[in-house]
Amino acid sequence: MFEYKFEKITARSGFFTHSYDKDYQLIIRRMAEKGWRFIQLVPIKWDGHGRTKEIELIFERPVNWDEENALYAEKTV
Repeated sequence: MFEYKFEKITARSGFFTHSYDKDYQLIIRRMAEKGWRFIQLVPIKWDGHGRTKEIELIFERPVNWDEENALYAEKTV
């Protein structure tokens, strides 16, 4: 069984620019350090020009991840 975590990222749009309010690569790296695996990016909202206004990153990890991680740490010592 898995548990899931969702992280929303909102776009900041100017006349010629389009960027996001959070660094998605940094989020993915930090979540991986905590045992979460990146699964998918899902666009949620669009503006009138078809550009993405909001996306959601989806992460998963086993429900008993903390227990499994502790067992692995014990075996490697």
